[in-house]
Formats: sequence, structure tokens, C-alpha cells
Amino acid sequence: MTIVKLIERALFKQQKRKLGTEYRSPVLKPAIVSKRKPVRNRQKKMSVLAQKNHHKTDNDVYKALHKNFSKNKILYRADGFKTIETRHVINRLNEVLGPMNWSFKHSSPIFKGNEYTCNGRIDVSINGKSTFRQQTGSCRQDTGNGVILSPGEAQTGAIQMCLKKCASLYGVALNQVYRTIR
Repeated sequence: MTIVKLIERALFKQQKRKLGTEYRSPVLKPAIVSKRKPVRNRQKKMSVLAQKNHHKTDNDVYKALHKNFSKNKILYRADGFKTIETRHVINRLNEVLGPMNWSFKHSSPIFKGNEYTCNGRIDVSINGKSTFRQQTGSCRQDTGNGVILSPGEAQTGAIQMCLKKCASLYGVALNQVYRTIR
């Protein structure tokens, strides 16, 4: 095609766009449009505190946080202790409190000996009352079962352990984790 024809074609497309009509190429077939109807008014899962017409007492919120996890979410570490994945703890906090009613802050992990440690703080707002809990998390680079973690993995492990321990002070997985009895 010549440059003149390309310019004419571009101007023609531009005019059609301005008029709101769709340009269809005689060579190319139009795209297939989905025939599925869009889903409207999809119910979103709300946190315990955000549910309408329900005023939850502090005790109700703590009971919801303290609810046991299913057995398939509990993992066993090499040292015999039970643990839970961090994502399950975060999901529980989001489900019960809502993502806007809690936050977690931590210090930079510090390397001492063979492990990284960090201090953390979880701030929680329940029915307009703000409270916080602090805890220390640690993770060894040499896990003891032949696996040696990279410094980044060990730092992440320390931060995750700190978050889980802070959440356990509010009752999340309190009676299920950090017990040696299987």
C-alpha cells in the first residue's frame, strides 16, 4: 500500500471512532463476542465486623478469631512442632476483622549466629477500640533436616513467624500450633 492510502485509511478509522460506529475490515473477521451475560450483584463475603444489622461484641470477635483450623491446614515442622501457613492466618484476620481493621509492622530481620530474628507488632481495631500485640519471630538458615535456606528465605521466614506469633496472641490458631503432641 502506498503512504497516501495508509493515511486515508487511518483518517477513515479515526472518523468512525469519533462517530461511535465500529470499523470493520473487509479482510479481517470481527472478533467473537462472548454470549455469557455479566453476573450482577454478586454477594461478596464480608468480615464479621462488616456484616450489616449485626453488632458483634468483642467476645464474638475473639471467638471467631479463636475458631480452630481444619486438620489439613496444620503442618508439622522438622523439630516436631505444629505450624500453619501464613496465608491461612492472614485469611482468618481478613475474614473476621476485615482488611482495614488490622495491620502488621516489623523491624528489619537481624542475623545472629545461625538465625534471623525480627520484632513485629500487629495493630487491631475491634468495634472502634484499637489494641496491639508485639512478638519476636525467628528462622534458622540451617533448618536441621539438611535444608539450608538462603538469607532471603530465612528473613521471610522470620517475618512470617513473627506475624503468626502476634496473631496467636489474639487467639488465631492458639491451641493448635506450637504444640509437640501430634
